[in-house]
Amino acid sequence: MISVLPPSPRRSLPPLLAGVMLALVVILTPGLSQAQQPLSLDEALELALAYNPGLMATRNEVEVADWDLRAARGSLVLPNLGLGSGISWQGSGEERIGSLTAGQLGLGSQPSFLFSSYSVGVNYSVSGVSFRAPALARASREAARARGGRAEADLVLRVTQAWLDFARQDEALRLARRQMERAEANLNLARGLESVGSATPLEAMQAEIQVGRAEVALLEAEQGIRTSRLGLLRAIGLDRDRDIVPGTPLALESITWDEEELTRMALASSPDLVTLRAGVSVASRRVASARAGYLPSLSLQAGWSGFTRQATDDAFILGQVERQAEQLVAQCEFQNEIYRRLADPFPPQNCSQFRLTDDQRAGALDRNRQFPLDFTRQPAQASVSLSIPVFQGVERRRQVETARIEEENARLRLQEAEQGLLSDIASLLGQARTARALAELEERNREVAEAQLRLARGEFEVGAGTFLQVAEAETVAAQADRDHLEAVFRYHETLARLESLTGTRLRGR
Repeated sequence: MISVLPPSPRRSLPPLLAGVMLALVVILTPGLSQAQQPLSLDEALELALAYNPGLMATRNEVEVADWDLRAARGSLVLPNLGLGSGISWQGSGEERIGSLTAGQLGLGSQPSFLFSSYSVGVNYSVSGVSFRAPALARASREAARARGGRAEADLVLRVTQAWLDFARQDEALRLARRQMERAEANLNLARGLESVGSATPLEAMQAEIQVGRAEVALLEAEQGIRTSRLGLLRAIGLDRDRDIVPGTPLALESITWDEEELTRMALASSPDLVTLRAGVSVASRRVASARAGYLPSLSLQAGWSGFTRQATDDAFILGQVERQAEQLVAQCEFQNEIYRRLADPFPPQNCSQFRLTDDQRAGALDRNRQFPLDFTRQPAQASVSLSIPVFQGVERRRQVETARIEEENARLRLQEAEQGLLSDIASLLGQARTARALAELEERNREVAEAQLRLARGEFEVGAGTFLQVAEAETVAAQADRDHLEAVFRYHETLARLESLTGTRLRGR
């Protein structure tokens, strides 16, 4: 039976059901089973909903929309955190400082240096647009789900039509084989009667012509079943080398629903209407987002950084601390000389305390060994800024008006679809009722044609009739079979379109 599902979130089949369908696919694989495998409409739909590539691609859009919603919520409540780090090297030589060189300043030639830097930054920004973003993303996700539901409904209709065509061609093949059997039986009967003088050679030749026509019809039916099988497997999304036959035939059910009931169901669950309503919701959220461009934005920032600097030449570091120590000793001795020449001399300082010791040399070398992790912290920074958009030409107004017009167009398209839905339901319901009545009428015609064929054949057997009467009755019976077949499947095709239009299963109601 057909199963038209309303738009819904991405569905995954239960493990047991997926296992059953996988087992079915394995059974259908050539080489594993030489017998043809029956495939019912329900099984075909289950396989299509599980394996059709186009439907799987549409479902992936829902997953993307889920991540868009998570990202919109995250950007609204979570700050941006960044970590930075880097290392660099500077070669030895004489460095230029402004318009002078290090040598002119008495610094001498510089050794090579190793540098590393570290930073942590936190930034949080909020604006009217970002505040509206989660609602827009949520509406977009619902629209993606609605598109997925419509894709499922379209696939169900497409697979149902392909299965019905496959079943029709299979039944046509059965009728062609039966016609071939009857034509061969008529030929044998005509030849037998000709041998005893109860039939003319012309009647035997007419029987041979009927056999030839039956062979042509049989070849066409065999080609039709091959073509329809490929179409069904393609619609499902399976490989074409599957040896299948139609499963349980569909019953010719009575129509128990009226136009009002179908209209109510369609307005509630029609995949097309659900998709258009989701589009209206998205357009409405876009209008709100565009208007939020007039609101101010707030930005909070905080950061911390550190660095290391290490000379690769220990002699350079020792030379620096030794020169500093010598300068301190010289300064101390100079002050002592001044103190000694005073009228009331001060006691001299102990200048030996400024002389460089081995421990101080080792400490200077240790302090130089900073690279890469023994960094020096720099002062932390924090800032708050508020931005109020005052004038941006007419760009914001253009965005608001564009979004508003898109919303209005979405509502108009929804209104048009709702109006068209009413006439489509009335038309399809009338077609279904007509097809149902025609199927019953063609069933009676087929029974009458079968009775007429039996009567003509019986009269021919006893010599009371001609083979021409048998041939005419055979033609009428074959046409009645085909008309009955077309009427039955026209009813099922119309019912499938009604189910797709309303988004509700009608079989068995």
